Amino acid sequence: MMPLLLLILTKLTIAATLACNGSPALCERAYNDITYPTTHNSTSTGFFATNQVNGMEKQLNDGIRAFMIDLYQYNDQVYSCHKFCFLGGSPISETLNILKKFLDQNPHEVLTILFESHVTGEKVESSFQNSKLNSYLYDPTHQKHWPTLLELIKANKRLLIFTEIKEGGPSWYSPLWDYAFDTSYSVSDTDNFDCRINRGVQKNPLFILNNFVTNIFGRKMANKKANTFSFIVERAIKCQKALSHRPNFIAVDFYETGEIVKAVNYLNQL
Repeated sequence: MMPLLLLILTKLTIAATLACNGSPALCERAYNDITYPTTHNSTSTGFFATNQVNGMEKQLNDGIRAFMIDLYQYNDQVYSCHKFCFLGGSPISETLNILKKFLDQNPHEVLTILFESHVTGEKVESSFQNSKLNSYLYDPTHQKHWPTLLELIKANKRLLIFTEIKEGGPSWYSPLWDYAFDTSYSVSDTDNFDCRINRGVQKNPLFILNNFVTNIFGRKMANKKANTFSFIVERAIKCQKALSHRPNFIAVDFYETGEIVKAVNYLNQL
């Protein structure tokens, strides 16, 4: 009896201490019933018109779990950059290698990429194959229900990919607006934020709450208010009530100026 009791207690202890994306409470929650801290133009960290200060590795270590990344063809490579790759950008292979290392070293974390892709799906597929990320990719095409984080972790399918523009490519390269809807991504002041749907339809299972100010100059200071704990929480709750859907991705610029991760952790307790 003692060995059996010990086995049961061991399993209960493991279950109690297992954290999915940093929290035991998230393990049994469906992927689309969770809010993820998200950076807008995640790799835009150059010297001109940047959206973030910290690079991808730092973002991952700070708790960011979803990334908006623009893809362009530049110097005969697929680059992640914001329109003007010559002003600041990097081959997507560098970003994918960082993600691969993180997933290898953190087996209880689930990540999402939201691409604005201006290259073919075949080129994106080739980039993922070269980075040896394919085994991590979750394909939602034929799902009957969204898996829980724990199910994704057990299956080791811990990377989900969506794209605003789909030109060919594999089935895991999912057309974003078949699955999601969002709020406006072009707001010049926090006073003008609202909950109106911009792209996609409300019945879609994923909700992107764009929470960044798009002033060309001084954007870091302009986004400081938007990134505060109280602003994020109050807006997320307001839009959840208005649209009857939890915001799944709360996207911010200059995340380090505020408390996006703390705010999301709080929202995931509600």
